[in-house]
Amino acid sequence: MAPLHNRVGRFVELHLGSGHPVRVPPAPVDVPGTVDALVDDGAGGWYLGGTFTTIGGTPRQYLARLRADGRLDTGFAPVLDARVHALLRRGGTLYV
Repeated sequence: MAPLHNRVGRFVELHLGSGHPVRVPPAPVDVPGTVDALVDDGAGGWYLGGTFTTIGGTPRQYLARLRADGRLDTGFAPVLDARVHALLRRGGTLYV
């Protein structure tokens, strides 16, 4: 049986105070697994955490960064050994 592939589709960042849309990431990305956590990277992109082991066919185990243009940041490749349940970014520090 072929593995199921989920896509991180379009989603909308909402302003916490008003609930109005702020921005929408550009293109869906193929993620075989689940995305349990998502946080902006402070530069227009996003950090994703979950059960996935690849992003768009490129190996990324449980944690990845998408650039503002929606492409995988190939320079960000931490090695983790467990599913990521939550992410928090404070300044230049990402808490996993």
